[in-house]
Parts: sequence; C-alpha cells; structure tokens
Amino acid sequence: MGISIVGHIALKGTSLPILSNVLLQAEKNSLKLSATNLEAGVQHIVRGKIETEGECLVPAKLLLELLPLLAGGPITLEKNNEGITITTETTTTTLRTNPSTDFPIIPSVEEQKGTFILEAKTLQSMLQSSAFAAGRVEQRPQFSGVLVFVDKGKVLTTATDGYRLAETTTAVIKHEGQTLKFIIPIATVNEVTRILGLNLEDDEANISVNDNQVKIVIGQTEITSRLVDGEYPDYQPLFPQEDGVVCIIKTNALIRAIKATTLFSRAGLSDVSMKVTRDGVDVFSENGEVGSHRTTVPAKILGDETTALLNARYLLDGLAALSCDNAKLQLTKPDRPVFVRPAEDSHIGFKYLIMPIRQ
Repeated sequence: MGISIVGHIALKGTSLPILSNVLLQAEKNSLKLSATNLEAGVQHIVRGKIETEGECLVPAKLLLELLPLLAGGPITLEKNNEGITITTETTTTTLRTNPSTDFPIIPSVEEQKGTFILEAKTLQSMLQSSAFAAGRVEQRPQFSGVLVFVDKGKVLTTATDGYRLAETTTAVIKHEGQTLKFIIPIATVNEVTRILGLNLEDDEANISVNDNQVKIVIGQTEITSRLVDGEYPDYQPLFPQEDGVVCIIKTNALIRAIKATTLFSRAGLSDVSMKVTRDGVDVFSENGEVGSHRTTVPAKILGDETTALLNARYLLDGLAALSCDNAKLQLTKPDRPVFVRPAEDSHIGFKYLIMPIRQ
C-alpha cells in the first residue's frame, strides 16, 4: 500500500532521473517513503521494527511492479553493499540503489495562513466533481487548477476552462485561521483523488495553507504541493439571477439521449441542440454525411419553450458529476449559459455552467 501511495508521482515524466526513485528512510519504529516531481511531494509512513537506521533511493517503477507479485506476509528490507535486499517467506530480491544525497527535500508548509478539516471521502468527491472542468489556458494559468475557498464554516471548490464551470460546496468539520482562497494545480488534484481512492482507513483530511503551498494530511500520508499563482475571476454573476425555463429530468435518460445524438454530431464540434417543449426536452443533431437523430426525453417543464446549442461532451461531464436520479436544468436565453444542478438535496452542493456554442 505504501509504495502504491507514493510511487505513482515518481513515474511522471521528468528530465531529472533521480526523481524516478522513491526515498526509503528507516528511522525509529517506522519506514518513511517519499517521492516528488518538484511540483508536489508525497510522504507515507509504514510502521515496522527497525534494527538499523538508514536511507536509500530505489526505482519507483520496479517497486510498483515487483511488490504486488510477492507473497503476502512480513517483508524484511536489508541495505547492504549490493543495494537493498527484500526478503519474504519464499522470495529473495536484491535491488540496486542510489545514494540519497542529491534527492530534493520536500518542503514543509511553514507560517500557515489557516487550516481546515474535511471528511476524506467528501474531499475526494468534491475534487472529482469540479476538477474535470479545469483547462490548460496558457494566458490564464489559474484555469489549470482547482480553486478552494474556505469561509464561515463552508468550503467551496471551483474549476473552469472558460467554456464550462463546475462548483461544489459543503460544510467543514473545523476551520482555524483566516479566510482561505488558493488554487491547487490539476496534477496535484488528480494525485490527491487517486490516493483517496485507495480505500485509506482514515476518515479525515487535514489541510494547511501558506502563501505558496498547501499540505494535505490523511492519516500516515502527507501530500505537499505548490499553489498556482493568479487571481480567480469573479464568476458568481454568471449564475442565472432569474428562473427562466426550468427542466426536471431523469439524469440517465438524458445521458442516453445525448450519447445517441452525438453519433450524428458534426466532426470536431460534438454539438447537440436542445429544445425545451411543453412535453419534455428534444435532443437533436444532424450531420450531412451521416444523417440525423432526435430523442424526446420526458421532463417536468416550468416556463416557456426555448433552445440551446451545446457541446455534448461538456454536458455529459456535468450530468455524470451529479450522482443523482434527477437533474435540474435552467435555460434563460440561447446565448446565455445553461445551468445544471441536482434536483435533490445532498450534503455536497453542485453547480455546473455550460456556455452555448455560438451559431
């Protein structure tokens, strides 16, 4: 488990070969595993019996591939002149090691601006339900991360690529210090959600922030990352201030309709037309080379008829993040964003905006 937690980050492409290793440090009654790609670092502590303290670097890829193939039970590690010997009840493996002197130190978060605590699974869900909307816009690097905002007992995460925006919000377990507003790089967010998906036993995530770093501690695992520079735009005015046309619709039925319709979208556009009628929502697309397709999905409609031309992939991403049986769609004008959210209450609030395709 320990190598699965830290080793993945060492596999990322880098021009520094030393970063493809995991640092093993035997000290007191534990073995500390560390890996970094210079943007983020992961450390994990494994409890064990230590007879002699020491440290060395071991190739991460080899450990990740080897350890799952070994028989279960106790593992003995012994550093010697040939490298490090890994012994189980039925196997003996010797790996060449590298000196640890040039391995970069993973910096700790000093002079904290604030800390807060969330349930670990809640943090995972919030990051997953917002990170998919992040983009890689060179002119706006803040869009390449997830905004985290903590204030008055609430935590909010937001991501956007300029064409769609996802926001989640929930209550924190505890918050100390000032109001917090920072942007975590998308690569770090993906690493955090991956680690949280390893069925860690710890229920809480403790998050600390300073001016340029964030530290997330889950039990014996610590993830440290630099933050993204830049001010996040005020996006709240984008949410509709009037009800417009409101559709309450079965999420899975709408997803199936969109997937079928995209088979007839124009190449490279993934465009689908949505027309709200009194009976439901017509999902339509036409390609001169393939043909056309229309599906009518029954829905509860409040308001007049209207239309919207949307990117199907963006719409599917938002519907998949709802995790509920019924979706609530709000449409105002054909040139205004479509607002998607759950039709049922949840302990994690979710909002999603999609800009229409200009016709």
